[in-house]
Amino acid sequence: MPELWLLGGLIIVAWIVQLVLSYRQAIEFSHRIADMRRNGTVAVGLGRGRLRSRVFAIISVGRDDRVVAAESLRGLTSLSASKPLPGLPGLPYERLCETPAVADFDRPLRDALCQAVATIREDRASRRTGEGGAPIAQQA
Repeated sequence: MPELWLLGGLIIVAWIVQLVLSYRQAIEFSHRIADMRRNGTVAVGLGRGRLRSRVFAIISVGRDDRVVAAESLRGLTSLSASKPLPGLPGLPYERLCETPAVADFDRPLRDALCQAVATIREDRASRRTGEGGAPIAQQA
């Protein structure tokens, strides 16, 4: 019976450690997003990998519609950290998904990047609509 209590205690301790590490990872990720916001508009995309792993892509787009910074966060553990994506800064965000630099990435990362691009596209289109760029439909 004491072995059962010991095993239960170890499981609880492991669970608490995992919660603390996940919280720490989420805080660091949100700090990276906040840092990238200083450079321009930021969007986060999500791609799904094998074995239920997830890939997050963060892109920051400046006023000139070019990518200022791009990073990805992937991994099965809560010890993963975001890493810069080389070759993307300076590219126009509108055509980011069609560029050879993105074609070399794996499918989950490409999906995450394209989702982030679509989010920025929608945000910019809604801002133009709100500023009088396109007519707003009137409800009768």
